[in-house]
Amino acid sequence: MNNNILDDIVNIKKHKDYQNTIGLYTEMLADETNWYSRNKVDLFLKDHVEELQLPKDKKTFDDRMNDNFKEIIIACYTNEMRPIIYSVIEEIEIHLNNFKYSDKKGKFNIPVAIVVCGGDGFNNFFSNKDKDNRLVSPDIDVKLQILTDEAIRVHKYMYEGKKKTYDKLNVSLKEDQIQVKKQILLVRNELYSKMIKVAKKLEKIHLDKNDKSPYNSIALNRMYKNLNKYCKRFSDCKKIFLLDNFEEDDVQSEEKKFKYDFSNNKNDINYQVRYTLMKRGNIDNSTKEDPYKLHDVHLYAFDLSFKDVNPFQSIAGLLDIVISYPGHMGYMYSNKHFKKRKIDFNFQLDNNDIELKKISIKNVNFITEKYYIQEVVTQIILGLRTKTKKIKKDLSRFIILLKYYNSNKGINKERLKLSKTQLSNISFIVNKLSNKDKKFKEDCIKLYENIKLLSTNEQTGGSNEQNISFKKSFIALGKLKLNYPFFSEDSGYSSVTSKQNKNNYTSTEKDIKNDKNKLDDMFKLELSESELQNAKSHIKTNYDKNFSKECLNKDLKYINYIKVPKLLHYIGNDLSLNLSKCKVIEEGERSVSINYEVKQRIKEKVIFDDQDIDTEYLYSIINTRIDNKVIQSWASTENNDNYNNSNINIVKKICSELTKLLKSDNNNIIKLCYGYEDINTKNIDIKQVAKAVLNDSQCLNLPKLYINNKLSSGVVKDLNNPYVKSLINKLDKHQITTLYKTIKDISEGKIVSKRKRYEKKPVCIKEKKNEGFSLF
Repeated sequence: MNNNILDDIVNIKKHKDYQNTIGLYTEMLADETNWYSRNKVDLFLKDHVEELQLPKDKKTFDDRMNDNFKEIIIACYTNEMRPIIYSVIEEIEIHLNNFKYSDKKGKFNIPVAIVVCGGDGFNNFFSNKDKDNRLVSPDIDVKLQILTDEAIRVHKYMYEGKKKTYDKLNVSLKEDQIQVKKQILLVRNELYSKMIKVAKKLEKIHLDKNDKSPYNSIALNRMYKNLNKYCKRFSDCKKIFLLDNFEEDDVQSEEKKFKYDFSNNKNDINYQVRYTLMKRGNIDNSTKEDPYKLHDVHLYAFDLSFKDVNPFQSIAGLLDIVISYPGHMGYMYSNKHFKKRKIDFNFQLDNNDIELKKISIKNVNFITEKYYIQEVVTQIILGLRTKTKKIKKDLSRFIILLKYYNSNKGINKERLKLSKTQLSNISFIVNKLSNKDKKFKEDCIKLYENIKLLSTNEQTGGSNEQNISFKKSFIALGKLKLNYPFFSEDSGYSSVTSKQNKNNYTSTEKDIKNDKNKLDDMFKLELSESELQNAKSHIKTNYDKNFSKECLNKDLKYINYIKVPKLLHYIGNDLSLNLSKCKVIEEGERSVSINYEVKQRIKEKVIFDDQDIDTEYLYSIINTRIDNKVIQSWASTENNDNYNNSNINIVKKICSELTKLLKSDNNNIIKLCYGYEDINTKNIDIKQVAKAVLNDSQCLNLPKLYINNKLSSGVVKDLNNPYVKSLINKLDKHQITTLYKTIKDISEGKIVSKRKRYEKKPVCIKEKKNEGFSLF
């Protein structure tokens, strides 16, 4: 991260007038130096604030309201932090390109490109003077592609239909695919490590005690308070649900259950790195109409948490990095796909107290206009944008881009337009939209007609009549909902929150007890009576008075919830583990080399002449896995009166047996590495495989999770407290933590074992011994 850039920004933004910013727009900055136009910001906020206004008797937390709230707060944060985020992207890419990997043959580099795509890629097509074309895009999405010769050859053969790629080479497609798998794993590991280091830098900025700093917790708290005040102009209510969590202290309502603010306590966890795996094919609750996920998605993200609030209700995904797969849609490797650009940020206060200051970030990759259209059109015709209704947003962006591009002939020598084939395919998709939402379908048809006019009329923008028609249509459709997806439930992220906070997000305590889905995927640490009394004493002594009172009034039987890692779900039948009597799920087509992109084309009756390969090389061969419900409800209190009949005991047995397997032969770690179960250990360093497994197993590190949980959030941590030390010591010796340590040891080369005898023991056989339910 360029410290000079940060210093320059601080010197500008520390001015008292700048402190009125709402993130998306700063009143005291000269308008031409704001990223978004005022009217686009107001349109975005108005639409989302309207979704947050409900009658008092209906003010309950749900995913729809959560989505709207998150889009507002993430959009404000990412725009305020834009220079820093672009600088982070640049730093990560430079690091990965300079990093030296090693194997038995020696050291080598793996060239990569990180490309800004999606809404932020679209917004960067326009100069700042034309900012009114930019639609507010909440987060910044980037794709990371490896640019090795092997990766490019695989893509040309599989996706571009260049079947002569290997004719004169002494290497086969399969050999290249094996190398690409290895390269992606190595880059993923180093990406994760680098993001952890960058998170610490962001944390340092966040904890800066200087009241004038624009990016510390003080400034961000002030920004969100300003935002709440600003949004009231779009509301008839005195308070806006969820946004009123940013009210000033002196106007807090007695009915207020919680409040959002950022902590400046160095002992709290603020910035976190999250890894998520979203599986290819159909997810477990898919319908026949849902599109397939074309390939496994490996997502890495930075999250920023409010104090005592988990990341999913905070700034989740302020920067999302997705790994692109050679041979699939979305992989980019040349300047026809992306180009490096220098981004200039101009800062100037309206009152001229500070002269114009230019800050440049020189090496960020952005998707090109033509490839943006090509990729989005492909997503549309494959049916990937229909159910989410993002097709309407896509078509609106096409119109903006075509109008802008073709009216700047001095800059653009070639007209930008959609081909006849692209128009025909979009027409087919638009006209077969469901009639259940007639207004939505009519809007999409109108947008398509405008795109067709702009693409087929050689006169820029068409006739006056067409321009008028476009303007009316665009005004009518301007209030499009930016419906970005919620994060997958398949996350490997170690989400930790307290029961006290969980209650805040549901209407009543009764709802929580009745809704098994809210508890099924969480692991609860249960306190004994003596531990409970120690916990209450600890809270009363160390917590803020109001928070302590509220906390002690609640049921403290369980002190936190922990997300279960996917590692435990994917214990396949080819691993030497006795899973007899365990309920398993057949993975079916997911475990064979089906190319789901081809399958989705067949499903949508779309023909691509340049793509005919029907096999896949990046997938997991595991054909059965343990039923998620068994793992996810491992600590459910229901039917757990007998400890040895509880799911927690089954999980402990699984972890114990896995530890024995790994210690008997460290090569077994491959069978726990999703997508790499069949790779030959001669082709990859076993330590790198273990490192990838470790990144997906952070939830197994119980002591760390406990230290970071809500019992220590926002207060001075007293790790010398006898109660705390005792519990940490228990957690450190737990079978779950032991498995984590074993994986870590293999990743560090501390366990190098040849095949030893392993005696299989059934892990799902329930014993009969009457004990009280307990983690230990």
